[in-house]
Order: sequence, then C-alpha cells, then structure tokens
Amino acid sequence: MRLPLHPFFSDALAHFGIAPSQLAPNGWRVLAGFAVLCHFRGAGAPSLPVFRHFFALTPLPHGKGWFSFRSRESVPALFTGLPTSVKGWKEEFLLVSPPPGAPWRCPVRWGSPTKEATSDPMLTGSDAAVARRLSQGQGVVDLKTYLSDSNLVAAKISRAPACLGTGASQGAAPPTATGKKRKVAAPAGATAAGGGGGGDVLRSELRAKEMALSKAKGEISQLKKELSDAKKRELADAQQALAYAAQVLKPEGSGKGAGAGKRRRGAQ
Repeated sequence: MRLPLHPFFSDALAHFGIAPSQLAPNGWRVLAGFAVLCHFRGAGAPSLPVFRHFFALTPLPHGKGWFSFRSRESVPALFTGLPTSVKGWKEEFLLVSPPPGAPWRCPVRWGSPTKEATSDPMLTGSDAAVARRLSQGQGVVDLKTYLSDSNLVAAKISRAPACLGTGASQGAAPPTATGKKRKVAAPAGATAAGGGGGGDVLRSELRAKEMALSKAKGEISQLKKELSDAKKRELADAQQALAYAAQVLKPEGSGKGAGAGKRRRGAQ
C-alpha cells in the first residue's frame, strides 16, 4: 500500500464497497502487481473490468470483514510469489487523514461487497485485447521481486525520491516465473509516498510517535521515582522497627545476672 492511493486502487475499493483497512496485505500486493504489469506490458492504465476478469474478491478465513484477491481458475494465473503466512500485520494499523480539500475517493467505513460487485465482468473488445496481452507470452510474474521501488515508481504507485528524479524506474524489466498459481496471504507494508499530501501524513505520524515516545518516557521516569520512594519507605520502616526492638527487648538472662550480683554484695 502506498499513499496517496493510486486512482486504480481507489476505484477498486469503491467498486467493491470496502475500506482500505479491510483489504489484507496480499490484496494490496495483487492490486499493485496488476498496475505494474499493465505498465510494463503496454496495456495502458489498469482497467478494473480486466482486473476482475483475472481476480475475484474473497473473504479471509476466520476473519469477519477482511478480504483479499484470488486468481480465478477459469483464466491463466498472472502472479506467483505471494507470502502464505504473515503474523502480526493486524497490529500495524495507523490513522491517516486526507489533506484539506482532498477527500477520500473510496469508502473509509467498513462495508460488504454486493453480489453485483463480485460477479464475473463482461469485457468489451478492447478489454478482452488487454486481457490477452497481459496473459500471453511472458510467463507468470514473481511478485517477490516484481514489486520493487523502481517498478512502483514507474507505474506511478509511488513517487520518485527527489534525489533520483524521474529516471529511477527506467529500464526495469519484469521478472517472471513459470507454471505456478499464486497463493493468498501477507502484508505489503503500508508506506506513504513522499511529498505532497503523503509527506504531510508522514510528518504528522512522526510527530504523533515522538509525542507518544515522550509520554512513555515520562511515565517510566515517574514509575522509577515511585519505586525508589517505596524502597526508601520500606527501609526506613525496617530501621525504625530494629531500633524499637533494640530499646525494648533485652537479651535473655540479663535479669538473672543483675539479681545474682545484688545477692553477692548482700552476703559480704
């Protein structure tokens, strides 16, 4: 996932009626891989009907409201190399707000796709030609290496770093694999694109994290002080108890010795 969202990503989310936070990491990988594939195979801007021709939205098992994309069995597989298991990705969410005057182009509240949204698409003649171009002649693409920073920049999913200019992605060749269908699951790592609204979002996130870190340090310092004070109080109480015991309690047998001394003096 990259911010700001690529228009194709926003259109796909809006079509299915789901929020960005509902799409599992492998779903983001498939969206990004499709956009990059369209770029390098000369298919033009990624087409939602063509994407739906190759992929179907599917709910994640044991996760109500979470979705990903799977390859349709009726068409050739485009991708391989998707991770099969990633732990802890549901704990890495963050709050993102759009810049003023630039509302989200997709839902932000969780929703459920309609039957119409998930039905098989009807391709026009031009869409069918694009589908053939994407699936013929070059093998199955390995997303482990295909979703490189330079390829994402080339497909306008990410913005080129200022130090690299616009030439960062030139000459990127799409790596391929053969004969494997893709598997489902794993995170794409939510990363905001630099500059513009994305840069503002990153700065806002950084400030929030710095404030949280400062607050945590203050709480730790306060806990250390309270622990030190408690130890001092316990030590003082123990010393006071020992002093009291030394004053009140006498060693055993001290009284008998004193009485014996008096009797000896009386006998003399």
